Amino acid sequence: MAKNIYDLRAEFFKALAHPTRLKILDIILDEKEICVCEIVKKICIDQPTISKHLNILKKAGILESRKEGLSVFYKVRFPCLRDYFICVDETIKSDLVTKVSYIDSKKNKVE
Repeated sequence: MAKNIYDLRAEFFKALAHPTRLKILDIILDEKEICVCEIVKKICIDQPTISKHLNILKKAGILESRKEGLSVFYKVRFPCLRDYFICVDETIKSDLVTKVSYIDSKKNKVE
């Protein structure tokens, strides 16, 4: 395994780079631990597709799982991911406010 830290970080962020996986992570972070069947109900996407996304997140080291009977339960390996998402959301919000302000200022100059 001759990968450097930047390759490893890129793999991690690639696993996050899908809207469905981000939605899955929000659900798991809210529930702390959840069965695949519950994720399917909450997202209304077929189980094989959900499992594919869960596997990508698990391979990236973001999730861990445990089996209980026929059910598989997932949880996020590091809860600080919630803080990361909050930071990203605040950055997006700030950027949107700046863009709206810019558009409003341009409208006033045109009128």
